[in-house]
Amino acid sequence: MTSHDLLMILTLAVPLILFTVWPGIMLGNYLESKSLVSETQKRAVIIVVMIIFALIGASFMHFAKFNF
Repeated sequence: MTSHDLLMILTLAVPLILFTVWPGIMLGNYLESKSLVSETQKRAVIIVVMIIFALIGASFMHFAKFNF
């Protein structure tokens, strides 16, 4: 993986953060309702889920090879 690939993945991840807010909030609310995490841990879970989902989605978008 070159630095160009890394830069493209990070660039693609920025708009994807908008689409990963909802799953992060849902997971944070679920964990808080089950009393597994506190409020501050809930916020950390939301942020980590957002970043991981955005980077995975950006990686799929960058490395996908579509043959139309």
